[in-house]
Amino acid sequence: MKRIQGILGLLVAICLFTAIYNPLFLNETNLYNVIRWTALYGIISIGVAFVIITGGIDLSVGSVVGLTGCLLAMFLEVSFVETEESYTVKEVDKSGRVLTVDKDISHLPDQDALLLQDPRNNQPRKMSIVRDIAEDLQATQVSVRESVSWIKPGTQVIWLKKQHMNIFVALALVMLISIVIGLIHGLLITKIKLQPFVVTLCGLLFYRGISRVIAGDKNVGFGPFHEGLKYLARGKPISIPVPFIRYLSKGNWSTTAEDSAGNQAALDFFAWIDIPMPMLIMIGLAIISAIFLNKTIYGRYLLALGRNERAAQYSGINTDRMVILAYVICAALSGLGGILFVLDLNSVQPATHGNFYELYAIAAAVLGGCSLRGGEGSILGVVIGAAVMRTLRNSINLVKIPTHLEFAIIGIVILVGVAVDEIVKTLVIKHRAIRQAREMAAEAEET
Repeated sequence: MKRIQGILGLLVAICLFTAIYNPLFLNETNLYNVIRWTALYGIISIGVAFVIITGGIDLSVGSVVGLTGCLLAMFLEVSFVETEESYTVKEVDKSGRVLTVDKDISHLPDQDALLLQDPRNNQPRKMSIVRDIAEDLQATQVSVRESVSWIKPGTQVIWLKKQHMNIFVALALVMLISIVIGLIHGLLITKIKLQPFVVTLCGLLFYRGISRVIAGDKNVGFGPFHEGLKYLARGKPISIPVPFIRYLSKGNWSTTAEDSAGNQAALDFFAWIDIPMPMLIMIGLAIISAIFLNKTIYGRYLLALGRNERAAQYSGINTDRMVILAYVICAALSGLGGILFVLDLNSVQPATHGNFYELYAIAAAVLGGCSLRGGEGSILGVVIGAAVMRTLRNSINLVKIPTHLEFAIIGIVILVGVAVDEIVKTLVIKHRAIRQAREMAAEAEET
């Protein structure tokens, strides 16, 4: 608990310093972004915490995030031509991008294409559909990406109906691949006795390379489609009222303020801060993880394994199974994080997406109380550690520190925070030992 108090104090100090230096830190939009990115990093940090608690390490988290992001975008982009339907063009608008056809097309899905016969060279030409039915248009009108003003009324066009991969199937495949990755890591470490550092370092390189190969080293994304799915990363399901935030974000630290016209501005007591969907997901995962780690027998097994593996084995704990479980949890949450990251960004560059994410996750876990020696860890501390990492990065931008110093400052803050925590812990242990020695001496004198 004391360690959580220390990291929470660091978070509060960073927030106060930044808010005083640049009140825009308290702006609703900025707070929403900080909360959203804290949640995204918090999810992968919780997964890393399970591995660190067992005394292991996972350096492949960032590459798994990149790989799963690429896979989701590519799975949803895969399409299969199902049938072809023939339509007759009745009218073409002046822009040449909206066609009126002779049949109802309201039943047709998005992302289909039209096959046209170009009279200028008598060659078939496929046209991508921008939007099959606009809300303000009739169900017989379709929009295409390029102008087709050369089409004459009465021309026959072929509608290529496509069957896209089901969203739930795509999500399930991505999560399954993530779980398999974690299973492979666990088996290599427990059965072949490879070092976790080596296994996950090789995974870091391998998954990054695979991402670049399957994506052709090009950006992949969703474009204007799958808005419902993007709600998982961008949705704002609830808002909470926070007093004085909007007032203070304008730099008003007194009870009176003036607007841009020089008039006295009214005190805006409450501002509503949007809570993004990833935060709710992270809170749910954090609660489940905390209950699992602290209230179940398997959670106690993980902690015992981290404290002393040999003693855990002698106690009858199947340590291999526990190690595999930790790496599966880590990879699964990395896969979930990869899904949310790519949905938030809407596109992914396979060569760079997820770079250094594993370092942020490990730093958040260590700041939050996870010992790299294993056997210690707090899910709440990990979440606060993730908040420190994201808030610190946001603060660096708002304080207008040169971006090329960003990693240096983050590294120094982490080093100082962990060092101070270890010093305080050592002093507490020494103080406790001295007190116990005095109590034992006092008991000896009494007897």
